[in-house]
Amino acid sequence: MINKSLVMFAFTIIFLISLSPACATKKYVRTRVEERTAPLEGRTAELESGSKALKMQADNLENRTNNLDETTRKLQGDLTNLDQRSSQGIEDAKNQAAMARKDALAETSKVNNRVNNLDNWQEKQLITLSFKLNQYTLSNENKTKLDSLINELSGQNGYIVEVQGFTDSTGTVDKNRKLSQMRAQSVFQYLVEKDVPSFKVNIVGLGELKPISDNHTKIGRAENRRVEVKLLINEGLKKNQLNAMPE
Repeated sequence: MINKSLVMFAFTIIFLISLSPACATKKYVRTRVEERTAPLEGRTAELESGSKALKMQADNLENRTNNLDETTRKLQGDLTNLDQRSSQGIEDAKNQAAMARKDALAETSKVNNRVNNLDNWQEKQLITLSFKLNQYTLSNENKTKLDSLINELSGQNGYIVEVQGFTDSTGTVDKNRKLSQMRAQSVFQYLVEKDVPSFKVNIVGLGELKPISDNHTKIGRAENRRVEVKLLINEGLKKNQLNAMPE
């Protein structure tokens, strides 16, 4: 009789032998699956990492875009302000140019008036000096009159002093002309000695011309023996002086 224990052992061996190929097949399949799955997991990890990097880049780009938009708005504001300031500056420049033109025209008009008045001499004062017969020296009375004129010239501008010498009809024409010139010269000498600029004093001897009284009478001849001293003011130069005075 066959031993039951040996039979059970034999069945166990056969069962284990029958199971061995199946276990080996599962292990093989698992290994192959793992070999195929590992690269995929690696790619998945790389894709996830790349996705994160792309998201960070996208975030950075969005931030830069926002900053660029803000800079653009600021520049647009600056340009608007610059346009406004430029428009105001152009308007101010136009106004200043108009005012400058107006002032220039007014000044030109003033200058033209002064130029036109340069030949306009107005007699401000006239003094008459008397001389004895055949004399040309200044008397004390004549000097006093000249001193009064000299005081009038102090601080004055735009003037000339015109000195004209005369005689009566006694003597020859040539003698009278020379005598009248000497009388005018004596006045010129006195004025210059009193610091009146010589270039402002004009003298001329006219002899017996332009009598103011009758030479047939003693009184008339005495009146004709004279020197006329005229203070003439130039209207153009006088206005120039007044305009130059501080307000």
